[in-house]
Amino acid sequence: MGPVDKILETFKAWVIFEIEELPEEAKLIRETCKSAKEAHVAAVAAENAARNEAETPSSTPEHLAVHKDAQAARKVAKKEEAKSKLNCDEMVKRHNSRLCSLSQSFDATFRANGIKKEHFHGGKCNGVNCIRIMDKADELFAKFAVSIKEKKVLTAQDAQH
Repeated sequence: MGPVDKILETFKAWVIFEIEELPEEAKLIRETCKSAKEAHVAAVAAENAARNEAETPSSTPEHLAVHKDAQAARKVAKKEEAKSKLNCDEMVKRHNSRLCSLSQSFDATFRANGIKKEHFHGGKCNGVNCIRIMDKADELFAKFAVSIKEKKVLTAQDAQH
C-alpha cells in the first residue's frame, strides 16, 4: 500500500515542481525553492571540500578558517532551503485547490475510473484499492499525460515513446 501512495505523491510533486505551468507568483516561489535547494547542495559540497582540506596533515590556520566559514554558509543555506520549502508547500496547497490545476485534473481522472480520493490519498488505501489503482495504472497515466501536455510549461519537452 505504501509504495502505491508514494508513487502517486512523487508523481504529483514532480508535476508541480518541474512541469505544470503556474501563475507568475507561484512560478517565482517554485524557482526560489529550487534555487535554495541547489544552494544548499552546493554549500554541503563546499563544506565537505573544506573539511577534507582542513583534515590534511599539511592544513594551515587558513584552511581551518575556510572550513568554519563553509560550515556557517551551509547552515545559512539549510535555513533558507527550509524556509523556501515551507513557502513552496503552502503555495502548492493553494494552487492544487484551484479548479484549473493539474491536481484537480488528476482527481477527476481518478473519479472517472471509479477510484475515490480516499483510495489514493491517505485514508482507505488498502490492498483491494491498491490493486484497483495498479490494474488501471496504464490507463490512468495515459490520461494524466494528456492533462500534463495541456498544462505544461512551454520549455518542457514531450517524451518520444
